[in-house]
Amino acid sequence: MHIGISLFASDKGKSGISQYMINLLKAFEEIDQQNTYTLFLAEEDQHVFQFTGDRFQKVITSNFANKPSVNILWHQTVFAYHLLKHKFDVVFMPAANRRLSICTTSPTVGTIHDLCQFRIGQKYDPYRMFYVQKILPMLAKRLSHIVTPSHCSKDDVVTFYGIPEDRISAVHNGIDHSKYFKRDKVGSLSILNAKYHIQPGYILYLSRLEHPGKNHVRLIEAFSQLKKSGMLKQKLVLVGAPWNGHEKIYEAVKRMDLEKDVIFPGFVEGNDLPHFVSGADLFIYPSLFEGFGIPVIEAMASGIPVACSNTSSLPEIVEDAALLFDPLDCNDIAEKIIAAINDEATRSMLMEKGLEQAKRYTWQAAAKKILTLLEVAGGGKNSQMRDKEKKTPPTSFVETYGDTAPPSKGGD
Repeated sequence: MHIGISLFASDKGKSGISQYMINLLKAFEEIDQQNTYTLFLAEEDQHVFQFTGDRFQKVITSNFANKPSVNILWHQTVFAYHLLKHKFDVVFMPAANRRLSICTTSPTVGTIHDLCQFRIGQKYDPYRMFYVQKILPMLAKRLSHIVTPSHCSKDDVVTFYGIPEDRISAVHNGIDHSKYFKRDKVGSLSILNAKYHIQPGYILYLSRLEHPGKNHVRLIEAFSQLKKSGMLKQKLVLVGAPWNGHEKIYEAVKRMDLEKDVIFPGFVEGNDLPHFVSGADLFIYPSLFEGFGIPVIEAMASGIPVACSNTSSLPEIVEDAALLFDPLDCNDIAEKIIAAINDEATRSMLMEKGLEQAKRYTWQAAAKKILTLLEVAGGGKNSQMRDKEKKTPPTSFVETYGDTAPPSKGGD
């Protein structure tokens, strides 16, 4: 098959969605020796997607077309022209919660990572909120099939987009196990000290600096509570690039007089991230809403105890391998931090269960399932299976292509 893929909305490689794109393409390259791919991307993103095999061709656009507002229009015009020109067997939109085209001359499969815009008020400016809440749902209904990284996101697509669940498959994300594994902590700390002046003894939160969605301010409040009580010696390291509302996070640190205890390394390149994770005493993830939460599994694979929110997809992803807390309750966050830091039995349990849980998530497994969905939608070698699925109950499609974990309470 000839597969067309839009690689826009990748945030120049600095977001979870970009990691999704990069790692899926690497896995496609590894496991698929038959299909050919045409990749659409901006000139400034070429360094992010370095695929040179004969089966991967690139169509490069100007950087001007990569600007969000321009790129939305580009997908309805120039991209639509390319779809008509190339007549792809199937099109894959790996950031379908950000970019879609009204042109569906070829069967199209899109990944909707989450619908947090319906869950978190003031997530974006009014214009973008109108686009993601009003325009994208109409375009999503034209998709041949939808992929979500969790049953939580699948349930939201059914609820907010009104799309039948038999047109949606929950396929869990993976992590790069060649980067995230149980390392020598002393070695990682040595690298961090030399390059970032990070000292041993810290709690890590890895996320873009976004308020209110990523919930940094409540984490800082819980951290301040523990520092003032003398119960916590560790510092707090907040790795991530500034995003919407980041000023509120800096203001919270200053207001609570924590400038010496909260460290902002900024955006960290991929090769250094595993060392930040491996050097931590605790990985914490207080986000208000996640479609999956890749960093949580990366921390587990690194043998680091994890505490995270009990909302959205996170309980589904971590199961019993992390301490869960109410992200709106600073006292609960503080309580779980102390349990994960000071209780050796709890720490050992979290590390052991986390290592096992992380083994379940690989990009190769995700890529195989998504490739099958693409082949079904495109009428490839699994077209007979597609015809069969049309005659079976909605659950059958998910049972064939779905997760390794049981569904959330929304169910299938």
